[in-house]
Amino acid sequence: MSIVALIVGGLISISVIAVVGDVIKSIMARKTLAVPDSELRELKAKIELLESRLDERDASVAKLQDELHFVTRMLEDGRGRPS
Repeated sequence: MSIVALIVGGLISISVIAVVGDVIKSIMARKTLAVPDSELRELKAKIELLESRLDERDASVAKLQDELHFVTRMLEDGRGRPS
């Protein structure tokens, strides 16, 4: 009976050590990921600039698609007419 208690106690202690190790590792990871406020503001500004450029490109692509659709219609309409 004492051998079973010893094995169970060993398994519990190994499990506790593993959990504590994971907790310590996650705490250390959070501390190393701390970013200064100035750097965060700079990154936010870059993201906003990229988003505005993306919006401009989306508008440009939509305009090109409309023009392509118009030209395609004009070409299709011209095919039916005899020259």
